Amino acid sequence: MAPRLPSELFAFNKKPKVLSGDVIQVLVGNEEQRFTVHENSLRVNSAFFEAALRRDWMETVDRTVKLPEESPERFHVYVQWVYCGLYKGLKGRPELSPNDLARLYTLGARLQDHDFQDAALDAFIYRCGEKETIPDDNIVFLIFSNTTKGDPMRRLLVKMRVRSGMVGNFDNEMGTQMAEFYFDIAKKSMEGVDPSVAPDGPGRCKYHQHGDQPCYRADE
Repeated sequence: MAPRLPSELFAFNKKPKVLSGDVIQVLVGNEEQRFTVHENSLRVNSAFFEAALRRDWMETVDRTVKLPEESPERFHVYVQWVYCGLYKGLKGRPELSPNDLARLYTLGARLQDHDFQDAALDAFIYRCGEKETIPDDNIVFLIFSNTTKGDPMRRLLVKMRVRSGMVGNFDNEMGTQMAEFYFDIAKKSMEGVDPSVAPDGPGRCKYHQHGDQPCYRADE
């Protein structure tokens, strides 16, 4: 039987926790909120940080990386992932919603952390099922604007919308910016949809990023 996760977690991060060596400062958002994180822990998890810390992106004197376009709140969730796992919420705040998890998925895409993306996607499926939520156009627009063709989250959203019959309004304001989504909707509608995929059921890796590499849940 798979081990039960603590109630406050969606997923464990099973990557090695490298708590030795140098720490760096990550300045996030327009106001440059400061996060102090072990360099090696970031590099183990994120291909973005692995590449950035090899080049001249980091100011060698201050040992800082700047992420001005990211949200400090979402980066806080990512730092929690690096050291432990994906929590269901931040202390003293509401639990993460499907919209929050979709935004974390796009953060994972930019940081090139596929395990984090997979954990966020699994949590997204779980939360949508728990709340009986069908992803709305704002979530679709967010994902299709921040991912590339063929991305697993795109395929998942298309499937969920076709299954629900909520394909969207082709004449809405976002329609011209989501041509790929509507094309995929039409194609999937003609093909038919496969059975629902639960994050803890058979075929759970169908919408994951890891490919032939071990799933972050491989030992469960």
